[in-house]
Amino acid sequence: ALELRTCAFTALAVVLTGVAAGLIPALHASRTDLSRALRGDSGGGAAHRAQARSVLLVTQVSLSVVLLAAAALFVRSFRNVESVDTGYEADRVAYADVLPDMTFGPQDRETYRAIGAVLPDAADRIARIPGVERTALSYMGPLQGFAYYPVFLPARDSAPTLNRMAPFTQFVSPDFFNVTGMRVLEGRSLTADDRLGAALVVAVNSTMARTFWPGERAVGRCVIIGKRENPCRTVIGVVSDAHYRMILEDAAMQLYAPLAQADSLVVPHAVVIRAQPERLRGAAASARDVIATMAGQWGTPRARTMADVLAAELHPWRVGAELFSAAALLALLVAVVGIYGSIAYSVSQRTHEMGVRVAVGANATHIVGLVVGGGIRLVGIGVVVGTVIVLALGRLVTSMLYGVTPHDPVVLIIVAVTFVVVAILACLIPAWRAARVDPVTLLRAE
Repeated sequence: ALELRTCAFTALAVVLTGVAAGLIPALHASRTDLSRALRGDSGGGAAHRAQARSVLLVTQVSLSVVLLAAAALFVRSFRNVESVDTGYEADRVAYADVLPDMTFGPQDRETYRAIGAVLPDAADRIARIPGVERTALSYMGPLQGFAYYPVFLPARDSAPTLNRMAPFTQFVSPDFFNVTGMRVLEGRSLTADDRLGAALVVAVNSTMARTFWPGERAVGRCVIIGKRENPCRTVIGVVSDAHYRMILEDAAMQLYAPLAQADSLVVPHAVVIRAQPERLRGAAASARDVIATMAGQWGTPRARTMADVLAAELHPWRVGAELFSAAALLALLVAVVGIYGSIAYSVSQRTHEMGVRVAVGANATHIVGLVVGGGIRLVGIGVVVGTVIVLALGRLVTSMLYGVTPHDPVVLIIVAVTFVVVAILACLIPAWRAARVDPVTLLRAE
């Protein structure tokens, strides 16, 4: 929120900036040679003032290059994070659940059991909402975490690295993969036949299959979940990887077990919804109403689309990209004004020189090239200095970027080309004015 301290700091910064901006020309004016000034001869200090203007212009351009490069890097990082494949069809998936009123007591388990008991009926009602294509139940909603159980592999459970690599476990209903858009890469999916009393089964993700059975077929292997003495579960399928907690995370081993074959302590916590993209948000709101009606007495009903879940994680990346972009655009605008002002003033100081050049045969193209070339040289120096600063300080922001490095040549080239184009455009107006003035008028200006 806007507050007094923020306004006071801003006002002070503006005043100090104005004082600093006026200090250099004031110092130059105080050192003017009186005799030269009375004769109308500005040559004594013109070179020194032109040098000072050039230094300030190069500084302005170099700092603008740093901001523009930072903006490009953060925008590319945001785009890269936004395009990360989480393993779910985010534009078609939502989930609804209840956030229990936790008291951290023994009754919490009974609350979860009560919620889990009504969720299957809630899923059936939600499936009849217009736009909803199908529903599934899961122990936890997508990107809301997984259960963590010890996993043992017969004849391999003594491997010292197994505990450190233990996979995350998710208990789901048979339609879970179809609802979330996960692909079955090998074997089969979970089905309604995988119920209590049937052969115990499990599906694993491709990362787990590659890690535990490299170069071998995972389907048909045996996995024990929970305690070592528990019965073995047969791997019946390998599914595509999906993120379990956040957008940016390393690939992790995951296994999926049927809810119907879980012990009594494992109950569904969420209804996962697949709906038509254009009706997903409305379907999620209706699903929340259903959950509120059937389980609202145990906590706060929620319904979130996957886009909403991802948006919360994308927010810092988006804010960084937007803030740096705004600062970079402002810096670019100020640089344009600075380049134009500096070149225009320089042209006005060289009126006599331009007249002489025109009088001895220089055409408009030559004059325009002379003025634009001078501006390009200064901007080129600024671009080089700014690029060096970016390369030198890039390591400080490496941890804040994703999928792009501070030394990305594409970013640096785009920034350099942008400033060259900007410099040309900013120089063209004063150059074109100088080229169109009558040479007699130019010579009389002295």
